[in-house]
Amino acid sequence: MPPTDGRGSTSGAGEAWTDAELALARQRLMRQGMAVNDRLVRLLAGKDATLATLTLPWQERPGLRPDEKLRRYLDRIVAAQRRIGGPDWGRCVFCADRLAKAAVLETPWLDGCAGFGRCARSADGSGAGRG
Repeated sequence: MPPTDGRGSTSGAGEAWTDAELALARQRLMRQGMAVNDRLVRLLAGKDATLATLTLPWQERPGLRPDEKLRRYLDRIVAAQRRIGGPDWGRCVFCADRLAKAAVLETPWLDGCAGFGRCARSADGSGAGRG
């Protein structure tokens, strides 16, 4: 069993997540979630909303509409908010390998090895990550 902080949380390096680190990750998730949600709302309302200034954290399948890309991004953020502090926080959702703590703190919606859901052991084996 990897070391935990009493709540089952482990870092990418096997160290326990501190309360300050979890608070920082929650704050970043909240801010990014609000930004993506705002962009999605503006896009769906037909207002001047573009994805050009928003860096999506993974390569998407060709042909997705902008609203689909934003919804998928928001889904990843919400999933990370649900995982934070739990036993899966800081681990690849495909293979359960630990992720680098610095990377998770920088981009707390990170959910897979090799960055942003592109685990070589993804569901389809392509390394492309989830759907």
